[in-house]
Amino acid sequence: MPGSHHSEGIGFLVVFCILGAVLILGSLRRWSWLVDPPEALWPFYSQSAIKKFFGRNTVQRFTLLVGIALIVFAIVELIREIQ
Repeated sequence: MPGSHHSEGIGFLVVFCILGAVLILGSLRRWSWLVDPPEALWPFYSQSAIKKFFGRNTVQRFTLLVGIALIVFAIVELIREIQ
């Protein structure tokens, strides 16, 4: 069905928007699991690696930037999908 591919793509983009919003909210509210993770997890968790090498403030900025980028990407792709 041609319509199902269209709705799957839109659903995927909505998930990107939600994930971006969670990252932005978590960054602004300084959720510890996002912006202050344990440094011992640095080989397995990107947020811990950023904290270990660049500090907690960089983790917060990076998380905010990724959240914004996800939302912008999703909106641009959603506009392309609708047209």
